Amino acid sequence: MQYMVQILVMVMLVLGASGCGQPPPPPIPVYPEAVPVQGENLVANALRDALLKEQQAQGLTATSQVYTIPRNHSFEDVQAFYTEAMEAAGWQRDTLQVPVPDGGIAGWTRGETHAFVVMVLRDPLNNQTLLLTVEAQRE
Repeated sequence: MQYMVQILVMVMLVLGASGCGQPPPPPIPVYPEAVPVQGENLVANALRDALLKEQQAQGLTATSQVYTIPRNHSFEDVQAFYTEAMEAAGWQRDTLQVPVPDGGIAGWTRGETHAFVVMVLRDPLNNQTLLLTVEAQRE
C-alpha cells in the first residue's frame, strides 16, 4: 500500500509545477456512480492522510476525495470519463504513466498552477474498487 502512496505523491509533484496568475478552474465533476467513502476504511483513510501530509509539506493547497465505484468499472472507464470532462474544461492530459495493479493513475494540468489526479485501485481488505481524486494548486 505504501508504494501506491509514493507513486501518487510523485505524480502530484510532477504535476504541481510552480507558476501564477491563472483564475481558478471550474468545478471538476464526480465520476458517475462514485459513492464517497463514509466512516472507517483503513485503506482510504491511510491514502487520504498520507497525501494531505505530503501535499502540505510541498506547499500545495489540495483536496482529496475517496470514493467506491462499482466493481465492473475499470480504470479505463474512469480515465475516459475524466479525459473527456477535463479536456472540455481546458485541462491538458499528463503523459506520465504509472502502473497500479488492478487500476491506474492519470493526471491533468491546467496552466502552471493546477493539477488533478485520479487513482483507481482495489482495496485488498474488503475487495472494493476505490477511486481517489486529488485536486492541487500551487499558490
